[in-house]
Amino acid sequence: MKTKPGADMDTDHMLLWGKIKWKLRRLNNSERQQVKWNIQDLKCENIQQRYEVTVSNRFEAFMQEMSMNSHNTQQR
Repeated sequence: MKTKPGADMDTDHMLLWGKIKWKLRRLNNSERQQVKWNIQDLKCENIQQRYEVTVSNRFEAFMQEMSMNSHNTQQR
């Protein structure tokens, strides 16, 4: 790491300059297990209705948030 005291920003802070080295590692098959979905459960009407309600509630909340964000950006 190096500091660059010549950077003029009207503060008492100094610009910090450096390099970062990344070491990435591969995941084993046991570490990246995929979630197995039980599609057979969706054939049960009770579970299917609960799933539909949950998804529609999430979508409705998402749409409300998007409309509030667009309303806030229009006011600016």
